[in-house]
Amino acid sequence: MAISVCAACHESFASLGSFDAHRVGSHAERTRRCLSVSEMVSNGLTKRKHWHFANTQFDFEALRKHQQGIAS
Repeated sequence: MAISVCAACHESFASLGSFDAHRVGSHAERTRRCLSVSEMVSNGLTKRKHWHFANTQFDFEALRKHQQGIAS
């Protein structure tokens, strides 16, 4: 598993999706920023060792079948 670490807030994230979810605002308007801890929690992120989505459940069997082209 690759860990993403934010250069701005120095928090670590268990996935690129959780890393992306913690950044908000516009590059063009120069309002890009990291969410605060309370904002991350209210957006569904939780932290054990690294920030990650709390309610993410993967159907690994379905994912395996999809990657192998097996009909469900």
